[in-house]
Amino acid sequence: MSSALAELLDHLRSADLNMAAFEFVTELRDGVYPKEMQQALQLFTTLPCAETGVILIAECPEAAQIIALSNRGFAQSLPKDLRGPKFDKLDKWMASFDQNQKACKAIHEFLLNGATNGTISIGFHRMRNQKILFDRLSMIGIRKRFLKNGRQFLRDKITCDASAFRSVVDLICIHGADGRRERFWNALGAEVGPQLHVQSEVQYDLSINANGFAQLVDQVTNGV
Repeated sequence: MSSALAELLDHLRSADLNMAAFEFVTELRDGVYPKEMQQALQLFTTLPCAETGVILIAECPEAAQIIALSNRGFAQSLPKDLRGPKFDKLDKWMASFDQNQKACKAIHEFLLNGATNGTISIGFHRMRNQKILFDRLSMIGIRKRFLKNGRQFLRDKITCDASAFRSVVDLICIHGADGRRERFWNALGAEVGPQLHVQSEVQYDLSINANGFAQLVDQVTNGV
């Protein structure tokens, strides 16, 4: 990892990323942007963290200034009835960011445990070359050594390294059979349709862990 990237990651870890994500949601979400920038904006405003911040800045260097200046202190100091239209959903968005971060951490740990004991497998689309995954990891300073098997490198890094997992969280589908019913989730615990399995780059097969994963999702998303 370059010293500049390490410095940027350290800076982002101390920044008010939730407030920055709120600024992007309220100011930029309805704009028309190139595909890569749109994906980076969606990723950051779903899971504001240092890794997704780096990816956003790589696609949109101007984002660095917005992140640097973001501070929720003023907005939260205003009474709710005086915040105005921009800030009237501030608390709701902050709660959603915190919830996604909590879910991401718990799901990553669940998948890591399952992969370690051999009850969860990770795969990829056979017809794709995983370039987007390598590019994402490269943005946060994770690169494959020349002679290492590419797919095994991705399995190891994405499953074991929380930073790598966060950087590709929007490209993951989690699949399992709960009784006779097939179920699909994204990496933040939202249950989705099978179309995500077709579109995703990384696919976790829960095997016998589907019921346990469903219970985990209920716990982290609903406080069950």
